[in-house]
This record gives sequence, structure tokens and C-alpha cells, in this order.
Amino acid sequence: MFELVGVSPVENCLAGFNSSILAYGKTGSGKTYTMWGPANTLLEDKIINDQQDQTPRANQAFQQLQYQCHCSFLEIYNEQITDLLDPNQRNLQIREEVNSRVYVENLTEEYVSSVRDVTRLLIKGLSNRRIGATSINSESSRSHTVFTCVVESRCKSTADISSFKTSRINLVDLAGSE
Repeated sequence: MFELVGVSPVENCLAGFNSSILAYGKTGSGKTYTMWGPANTLLEDKIINDQQDQTPRANQAFQQLQYQCHCSFLEIYNEQITDLLDPNQRNLQIREEVNSRVYVENLTEEYVSSVRDVTRLLIKGLSNRRIGATSINSESSRSHTVFTCVVESRCKSTADISSFKTSRINLVDLAGSE
């Protein structure tokens, strides 16, 4: 799946364009599995490359280049936003700056410098996500989640002038569509 849908958004993000990957479908169709991979691939000391999916593979691509990256992870459940990296931060508010930048107020952003750092954030965030049993799936995601990586890069031109690019990639796992 990463080769089919993940490569282009990651390359666009590295080129300075905002990108998103969304998993949408009914309960039990494999949205969460597609976004995060099997649960055992997120073990910090056991990263299984051929079983990883969108998020772990996207972040490995970032590690091959020299970028500064920070990530956030939020959940939307019953129209309330919760910070999955600090679940005590609940009922967060969406704000808009004068320059039209939309953000979630008080959302935790952590700098990452390795795949292990990203994996640690995924484990932490996914362990705080709301799940519940359905007739189709005993551990069904009951909320929407958005894992965001903001990529900041400096490019030096030939005239010793630096340009600064900021882009983001949003990896969205939606709750069941039914």
C-alpha cells in the first residue's frame, strides 16, 4: 500500500507541499492496520520493515534526508479533540491565525530525529486512543486520529542565500464509516 499511495504524498511533503493520507471505510475493513501496521511492528526494538505500513514507512523516508521534523497526534471523539501524546489535554480548540494557518491550541508537538522517536510517539498515542468492541471487531477504533509531521528544511542556493521550507503530512485514520 505504501508504494501505491504513500510515496507521492511523502515526496510532495519533502518538496515543500502539504500532503495527507486518509484511511476511510467501514468498521473492520483494515483502516487502522493499513495506517499503522500490525501491532507487533510498533515494538520499539522490533521494527519489521516488510510489515510496516503508511506511517512508519513515511517516517523512514524522512530519515534519509536532513530535515528537522516535529510530530503531533490527536484524536477526535464525540466532537472533542484530545491530545494523544498528553491525554490530560482534552477538549482542545481549533484556532486560525491571521495568516490563515489553522492549528489546534495547546496540542503537544515533539521533535523527532529517528524512526525510533516516531515509533515511540505512535506507541504512546495509539495506547491512548479510544477503542471499543463491535460485532465485527473486538478492538475497534471508535475515533478519528490525525498524526501530523511538520517538516522544516533549509536549502542553500548558489548565492549563499538560504531558503526555508515548512510543509506537513497528515496521516488520518477515520473511525468506521457506517
